[in-house]
Amino acid sequence: METNLSTEQSGDFPSDAEKAHKEEEKARINEMVHRVLIIGLVISTSLMLIGIGLDLVEHRETPTQSLDVITAFQQVADLHPAGFLTLGILVLIATPILRVLGSIIAFIYERDWRYALITFIVFSIVMVSIISGKG
Repeated sequence: METNLSTEQSGDFPSDAEKAHKEEEKARINEMVHRVLIIGLVISTSLMLIGIGLDLVEHRETPTQSLDVITAFQQVADLHPAGFLTLGILVLIATPILRVLGSIIAFIYERDWRYALITFIVFSIVMVSIISGKG
């Protein structure tokens, strides 16, 4: 029993305060990653609702094709519904990708190398799929 006390006091085991601090940091990181999802969803929904609203006001047919990013921004500047709808969809697609990227950063910060590597592999597969046009 004395050896357990002496090793605990020597710093081999984290104290309760250190454990609580580490759990608090994990909770903060998870909350930050969760906020990314919520903010992305709100922005995406807002853009799409604006696009639908403009579409209803102008009595146009709803666009059926997405635009490239530059054209979408130009159409948003001109208040065309297609630009808002395209950007809303792009934000909706980008949100979980940013969440995976945030998870990589969180795992690295927590020094959880195994999960950081696994999450990085998932992120790489998603990015290769998007870039190659297969995703």
